[in-house]
Amino acid sequence: MSRLAYVADGSLPLEVLISLARACEESKYESFFLTEGNTKDAFATLSALGTKTTTIGLGTAVALIYSRTPTMIAMSSAAVDEATKKRLILGLGVGRGARSSPGFNASIENMYGVPFKMPLASMRDYINIVRQILKGNAVNYQGEAYSLGGFKFNFPSVRTDIPIYMAAQGPKMIALAGEIANGILFSKVSPEYITGVMPQLVNGAKIVGRDSNEVDLGCLILTAPEWSQEATYRVWEAIAHMCATSHYQKMFEQLGFSKESQLIAQLVNAGDIQKAIDSTPQELVESVSLIGDPKFWPKRLDDYKKVGISLLVLRPMTNLIESLRLIKETSDIF
Repeated sequence: MSRLAYVADGSLPLEVLISLARACEESKYESFFLTEGNTKDAFATLSALGTKTTTIGLGTAVALIYSRTPTMIAMSSAAVDEATKKRLILGLGVGRGARSSPGFNASIENMYGVPFKMPLASMRDYINIVRQILKGNAVNYQGEAYSLGGFKFNFPSVRTDIPIYMAAQGPKMIALAGEIANGILFSKVSPEYITGVMPQLVNGAKIVGRDSNEVDLGCLILTAPEWSQEATYRVWEAIAHMCATSHYQKMFEQLGFSKESQLIAQLVNAGDIQKAIDSTPQELVESVSLIGDPKFWPKRLDDYKKVGISLLVLRPMTNLIESLRLIKETSDIF
């Protein structure tokens, strides 16, 4: 049986999220994640979900580290882990800076008013600090990006080893995850891409004498069943926007969609979104998503399993009623 997780939009009404989380729990999904960015606070919402569920893992996918200090994340994580009875999965990411993504409104600078600097060093320091705080230590830490002088909880954490998953796409961040993370959450990438970056994971793990198989690998995959035209359109739209970012454009070029992705990027940057969507070929969309009849999805998911993905993190673009139906269908199929 496949290990399934569900990612929900963190801006949805709480009652909707409760319905989705309960449905996932009843359908044997392993975990339920919330997106965060310009959404509601994920940690407060996860605490509320913890009172309405009993067994399913509850996580962030992902909390952006520049939105809070390491101390604040440690405090929030400890509180949520207590409220959920040790079910928190802490997903962390760096997001994107304005310089690397010109015109991107959701850059760290635009959203949080802080500079996007030293992402690799920041993530390393962040995770090191959070881990030490959760262990109950008085933390004196001098890092390249963050420093702390003697901070210590005045309460014991219910769990000192909360699993930390890193959102990692580039080779350096993937290597860092091999060193220090419990898991990786890839996002909207192809199996071929994952194959290409696995050596970085292995090399990172070797630095600390670790087996790379100890790192749990998950991948967020956009999904839309054939019976939801609205969801299918949303997947197409999301992937058209992906083509306009340098990282994903490189991936699509490696997959053989160089001309197509460049044209789509030009249209997106020119503001002609509908034409960009219309210009996005089905083969490109299918390279990084699950669309069509769900009964055929297991075969595609096998491609992800073959390259080391053990946690299949579905991101349905469906509405509530459709999502409840899809949760039941996928649990039966997988």
